[in-house]
Amino acid sequence: MAALTGVLLALLAPAAWAEEVSLSDESKACLKCHDKPALHKTMGDGKKLSLSISGQDFLASMHKKQDCTDCDSQLDEETHGKPGHETTLKNRRELTQAMQESCRDCHKKTQKVYDDSLHATLVKGGSDKAPLCADCHNSHTQASVKLLAPIEQTPCASCHEKVFNAYKTDVHGLERVKKGKEAPICADCHKSHGVQAATLGEG
Repeated sequence: MAALTGVLLALLAPAAWAEEVSLSDESKACLKCHDKPALHKTMGDGKKLSLSISGQDFLASMHKKQDCTDCDSQLDEETHGKPGHETTLKNRRELTQAMQESCRDCHKKTQKVYDDSLHATLVKGGSDKAPLCADCHNSHTQASVKLLAPIEQTPCASCHEKVFNAYKTDVHGLERVKKGKEAPICADCHKSHGVQAATLGEG
């Protein structure tokens, strides 16, 4: 029995190792500084921007196989974080606009859908409130959208608060809020990346 157990473990081990994801040396170097809860910077508008990235949360995210430099390639590793070389930001909107192009590199199909959406039209029209990728998704902790997340994590609520509060008291919302069950939520009907004006279509 002991010998059989040993053989089974030997056969199963490679499969387990294949699923294991480890950080590259470059990403480890980034997290050496960024995996600190209090790390932040003050932007031009006086607001604080958290620069803290949990290594544990990142390894549990959908981007765990990406290196930090895949998205932050514009940073110079020789000077980044050193006095006199700090990156300046006017506000959070400037950051989300800059991040949009990094998302586009990998998510081309999704970006094409987004580019034809009402949100993108508002952005092109000069709106500083219409959502960009990073307004709804945290690239460092993004979980699978197939998972049933707590309702308070629904990104639509941050802009559409009145509608969302109404949703929470209807039959669909009550299933999710009180029972923690799957039930239609915003993106199931409105298609978050390709949302159109309510006057269009027959949704």
